[in-house]
Amino acid sequence: MTKFAHFIHVKVSYSAEEYAKLYVREIVRLHGVPLSIILDRGPQFTSQFWKSFQKGLGTKVMVHEAVEKIRVIRERLRTAQSRQKSYVDVRRRDLEFDVHDWVYLKISPMKGVMRFGKKGKLSPRFVDPYEILRRASKVAYELDLPNELALVHPVFHVSMLNKCIRDPSTTVFLEGLEIGICG
Repeated sequence: MTKFAHFIHVKVSYSAEEYAKLYVREIVRLHGVPLSIILDRGPQFTSQFWKSFQKGLGTKVMVHEAVEKIRVIRERLRTAQSRQKSYVDVRRRDLEFDVHDWVYLKISPMKGVMRFGKKGKLSPRFVDPYEILRRASKVAYELDLPNELALVHPVFHVSMLNKCIRDPSTTVFLEGLEIGICG
């Protein structure tokens, strides 16, 4: 019996035995004894009486098989998730910065977004180094942004930051730079 609905008048005070008699009188009478009944919910169906009732009719109660299959599936999912997590954790590193460190700010989180008049691979991913003022939370930092970025909220997630190693001795000034022509 699939996709049938039977609406039968019952009293709230009926016992499990009365429900079983009603089931035989109304459902089995119309459709016959089912070869198997698959149950997935409800303690009233898995009670000791229901099991003995099914045994008396000669039908199988398959609720335990379904529960066992679900348990095995969940166990295998946990194992697979654990394995995948271990693969990812090998390459994962926790990003932590100190106050007064300098970091680059990621400005193009999506590929193909046009920034600074350039599209795709040529658009800059990170801009000017900014100083970290404070650690706002476990994974967010507040940056010292210039006045041009006053409308931007100064707190950023660590995934938007890239460490900048500032070495003043390696600074190159454009005034003293000569460009030669090769060829």
